[in-house]
Amino acid sequence: MLSKPEMVGLAVGLYLLTKKTAAAVAAEVKAIDPALLARANQAHAHDPWFAVLTEDLHPPLPEDIAAAVCRWIGIESSGDPLAVSSQGERGLTQITHTSAITEKALTQAEWDALISPTTSPQDQARLAWKIVEWCWDRAKKYVAGGHARDAIDQLWYAKMYHQAPVEVRDGKMTGNAAADSARLERAWASDAKKIRHLHAANVVAWNSVLPPQ
Repeated sequence: MLSKPEMVGLAVGLYLLTKKTAAAVAAEVKAIDPALLARANQAHAHDPWFAVLTEDLHPPLPEDIAAAVCRWIGIESSGDPLAVSSQGERGLTQITHTSAITEKALTQAEWDALISPTTSPQDQARLAWKIVEWCWDRAKKYVAGGHARDAIDQLWYAKMYHQAPVEVRDGKMTGNAAADSARLERAWASDAKKIRHLHAANVVAWNSVLPPQ
C-alpha cells in the first residue's frame, strides 16, 4: 500500500502528464483558429442574414452588430435556420431546450418555430437576436456593475455565456471585454477548451481571434 506522500506524488505526476503545457495549447489553438474564422465568415451564413438583420427586423440592427451576429450564426449553424446540433440545440444562434424552456429564453411556440420550415427568415432572425439578448441578460449578472462599454462588448459577454456560463461566472468580468479577453488569454493559457471559447467570442465581437489593442 502506498504511503500518503507516495500517493500525493503519484497524483501530482498523473496531473502533470495529463495537463497540457501553455505552448502545446497555443499550438493546438493556432491550428484551429483559421478554421474558426472561416466558419464565422461563411458567405451563405453572412450575406442573407445580414440583409434580414439590417433591413427586416424592427428595429433593424446597426451594421456592426448585425455583422457580429452573423459571425455567431456562421460558427453555430453555418446559416441553416433549421440546424439541430448533436446536443439538440436549435436555431441560427443555437440554444438548448433547457435554456429555451426551463430557463425561459423562449416560449414553447418560439422553440417549436425554430425547426419549422414555415418559419419566415424574419422570424428566424428575430429569434436569433432574442437568444443573443437573453445570453447578455444572463451574462451581465456576472459583469461588474451589470454594464459593458458598448453593444459589441455585450455581444462578447453574451457569446462567452452561451458557450460556458461558468466561465463568465468565474471570470471576474469587468465590463471591458477587450481587457477581460487579454487577461483571460493569459490566465487560461494551459486550457485549450477555454481558449477556444475565448477565441470564438473574440471572432464574434471583433472578427479576430485576439482582442483589439
